[in-house]
Amino acid sequence: MSFIEINDLTKVIPIKAQNRMALDKISLGVQSGEAVGLLGPSASGKTTLARLLAGLSHPTAGSIKIDGFAPSDPRSRRALGYLPDRTIFPGHLTPVQALRLTARMAGVPGDETSARMSELLDCLDLAKWTDMKVSKFTPDMTKRLALAVTLIARPECLLVDEPFGKVESATRDLIARRLKAAHADGATLIVLSRSLGSIAPFATRILMINHGRILRETPLGELVLDTKLLEIDADIGDKLIELEPKIGRVISISRKRLMVEPTNENAVNTIIDYLRYKGISIHAVRRRRASHDATWQELAQREEEVTA
Repeated sequence: MSFIEINDLTKVIPIKAQNRMALDKISLGVQSGEAVGLLGPSASGKTTLARLLAGLSHPTAGSIKIDGFAPSDPRSRRALGYLPDRTIFPGHLTPVQALRLTARMAGVPGDETSARMSELLDCLDLAKWTDMKVSKFTPDMTKRLALAVTLIARPECLLVDEPFGKVESATRDLIARRLKAAHADGATLIVLSRSLGSIAPFATRILMINHGRILRETPLGELVLDTKLLEIDADIGDKLIELEPKIGRVISISRKRLMVEPTNENAVNTIIDYLRYKGISIHAVRRRRASHDATWQELAQREEEVTA
């Protein structure tokens, strides 16, 4: 049995005089400890699905089970941590108050709360601002606090909608590092985005969604096979990168970026796995001559033509 089971999930949203089919009989499963990306344009159904999983909305038809429980069951809510695209905190709270309140509501023992809180504030670069009211936070600080609030209860599954948004590169790195650490510790990870670049650092399995339907399920490598060159942003440092000729060749390399030419579509996943085996953190994988959005649009159009 999958950790998350979704069967024939349908959501109809009434808009003025007519209804809009936000989700159209979606079925999928996510295994415990898996890292899955949901890729689709705006209004494709990603956030609707996230809200249904988080118990913030109710389906028109179909079912969801999280660790065997419906989203309305408190046991499923304890298992799932939801980081929405945008989080609004009561402006009078400080980061410490927001984290303590969340920990208390989640049932975190009092003697553990302080230690977890200190760790999260430190690693997300908020330790200097513990007494500042959230109303004075920058958008980047608010995003980091939202992640800390999501992680304080150490949920078994993290559901992340647009992990990077419009934040600066330093915040992107902090968010990526914490999400990867949580997944390495065994958390199931589901990342939703309109950009492949926001999903590639985490997910190995990609679900393409549009018009409320899953169009395609594919390994990460198949979404970047339409070009010979790949540009990989990663913490390479002084590590030696050697690819076997049957896998591909290195075009250029620096401490933060690698350009490679894979021999075929299967080699893309092999190269990514090789970098992870070397202990290298991957932040983005992109085609050299086309944007990720172009990749998505091309593949989505192709899949819709097939399913039409």
